[in-house]
Amino acid sequence: MKAIRFCTLLALLMMAGGMTMQAQNISGKVVDETNQFVPYANVVQMSRDSAFLSGCVTDESGAFQMKKAQNAALLRVSFIGYKDKWLPLSGTQTNLGTIQLERDAVSLNEVTVSAGLPEVYIKGDAQVTTIENSILAEVGAADDVLGKIPGIVKNNDKLTVFGKGEPLIYINGRQVRDHSELEQLNAKDIQRVELVTNPGAKYDATVGAVVRIVTKKNPNEGLGVDVRSSVYQSAANTDLRDIVSLNYRKKGWQLLATVDYRDVTYLQHSSFIQENKVENDWIQQYTVKENMREARVNSVFEANYSFGNENIVGIRYCPTFWALMDDSIHINSVVKMDGAYYDQLESRQQLRYDYDMGHRVNAFYLGKLGNTSIDFNADFLSNGQTNHSNGIEHSSEWDDRVIQWENPVKNRLLAGKLTLSTPLFSGEISYGGQASFTSRRDDYISHSEYAETSFTQIKDRNLAAFVEYSRMVPFSETVIGSFAVGCRYEHAAYDYYEQDQPIDGQSRKFDHVFPSASLSMQIDKVQLMASYSAKTSRPSYRDLRNSVEYINRFTLQTGNSLLEPWLIHDFSLMASWKFMQFSAGFQDARNAIIEWAEPVEGSSYVSLLQPRNFDRIPQMWAMVSASPTIGVWNPKLSVGFSKQWFSVESQDEIVHFDKITPFGSFSNIFVLPKDWTINADLYYSGKGHSGISYRFKDAWVCNLSVQKAFFDKSLTVTLGISDLFNQTSYCYENYYSRLRITKNGTDDSREIYLTVRYRLKAKTSKYRGSLAGEEERQRM
Repeated sequence: MKAIRFCTLLALLMMAGGMTMQAQNISGKVVDETNQFVPYANVVQMSRDSAFLSGCVTDESGAFQMKKAQNAALLRVSFIGYKDKWLPLSGTQTNLGTIQLERDAVSLNEVTVSAGLPEVYIKGDAQVTTIENSILAEVGAADDVLGKIPGIVKNNDKLTVFGKGEPLIYINGRQVRDHSELEQLNAKDIQRVELVTNPGAKYDATVGAVVRIVTKKNPNEGLGVDVRSSVYQSAANTDLRDIVSLNYRKKGWQLLATVDYRDVTYLQHSSFIQENKVENDWIQQYTVKENMREARVNSVFEANYSFGNENIVGIRYCPTFWALMDDSIHINSVVKMDGAYYDQLESRQQLRYDYDMGHRVNAFYLGKLGNTSIDFNADFLSNGQTNHSNGIEHSSEWDDRVIQWENPVKNRLLAGKLTLSTPLFSGEISYGGQASFTSRRDDYISHSEYAETSFTQIKDRNLAAFVEYSRMVPFSETVIGSFAVGCRYEHAAYDYYEQDQPIDGQSRKFDHVFPSASLSMQIDKVQLMASYSAKTSRPSYRDLRNSVEYINRFTLQTGNSLLEPWLIHDFSLMASWKFMQFSAGFQDARNAIIEWAEPVEGSSYVSLLQPRNFDRIPQMWAMVSASPTIGVWNPKLSVGFSKQWFSVESQDEIVHFDKITPFGSFSNIFVLPKDWTINADLYYSGKGHSGISYRFKDAWVCNLSVQKAFFDKSLTVTLGISDLFNQTSYCYENYYSRLRITKNGTDDSREIYLTVRYRLKAKTSKYRGSLAGEEERQRM
């Protein structure tokens, strides 16, 4: 019934949006002195006596359109950092064409500057950071830029938004699927970065944060070449990375071919203490040395065609070839029972991963039909792998065990998404739908008596419909902000099979409605945004497996096909004043999925690790950032904390996981004469609780790099060192029903690296499609 009511409302809104197309509208496009688009500018209609009649804001391409108000005689266009533009309105005038704003000179801290777009400001649903004509345009590639954005931390190749986790990243509306895409985009080609910490109904309900990168427009045609080669040297191994990209543009066509090769080795050393209190007290102390190597080639082949002024169609094909993927694990352990020596174990395991050729295809269309904007994407994915394990566990006192198994996995995905946007009541309504169909085959074939063979398959269907309305907030004769409200309906269902037979008790269906709302405004020089959204987080397919895997004779691991999705209520607040930013949030997570351990019936000294749902985990976070520009120096200091309220019973006592976890970062960019750039970054993560884990050691990471550009910046050479003081660590305690695990681990994160990059006529235009089935791909 809820679904029927929602679809009825959606249909009525779509009809309303269609009817407004018949009214007389005025339209135009706002640009700055360099003919770059000015998004979110205020456009206001006034009468002859300058009385406010109606208004709107420009979209991301600087365009605006609204119903012409009765008695409208004047149009005022305004934006922070620019002089107001006044235009007369005639009785028959509808298209005002291109409106160019003039920059305003302002005095700030007794230093006169030419003010373009503010470096950091709040507009609509996002915190916007201007990159063009700022010091951030000199930092290198897009992934380096994102690490300098307030609220985002970059650690190696991982990007994290404070309080929200890893974001979805878009380039000109297209979902980024591989980190190498960010490395290929030059900072100088970026116009702005928009950080959305509470995405609305247009985004999948699993999305916690969104980063939107908007590039500068480049009409140049011809061939572009981008070649990059990097070598990373740690104390124990050498990593290689090479990227070659060709970009050809002519008469609306854009062709791109990219080949990305990497050969990387991961080393990790860890020590564990595993305490299991059952009928007897068991303590297992062991060390783990892991050495994993991967060599693979990612390729991208795409073709885009632009026609008319606002239409583009394209297709992208991404094959992935794995040349090598091996993992070697060596474990030494001493076992005690009730304080007395029980056994000594040595385990060696060799893992080999045989990957099928991976295929991804995305086709898209972006354009306009009358007043309606259209964004359509379709995706297909096919991949597979077979994991082989050959291990032996030697015991000093008992029998030796040979552990051999295979794990073939096959994935298929077909997905589509359609988003329509139409002017409505001086605002804009966006509506559409999304569908994905997934098949995953996950078999576990055991060649030993210590684990059972299982054959499972999951067929997943996800259907969604959404509607979102946004418009400006008028006050007197100006526009002080904007608001957006939305609602998303999602139907998720999966059929579970064992031995190719459907298992009704483990096949599930879920129907949820996810509302969202946001309000942004400016009070004097302070910009504010408050937002709410309902979210979900679905279990990964690995979490849903039923196979039981052998870790050692004291530990087994499995999945849980009865898991339910998380349901999350998310409240966020953001504020911006000059170069200061503040953000805070509160999340109430229901049905949180956390890996748990229980004794195995009949063998209580053996623990079974299995994910399960917990009723509720409330948590909050807050952060303050400062990002001024002082001459050639652009520092960014961010400090904050997170706190949760959560308790479990472990080893006959209640353990409270409510200690505050502090975090912080201090990034520095120095742009020096003769094309020298220096980067110095420091990241901190303090002691505290997260889920059922307690981090008991502070972590500090310091990264340094020096970059020099040659030949009008076509050639750049970067020399750097990551984790200068080798302080990356994984130190935590996990608490379970009868089990407690303490881990103290490090890896080979300290590396000296050299990168040489050559760019010839590099293009800024990027693929414009977006993944329709990204959330399903992540679950695989």
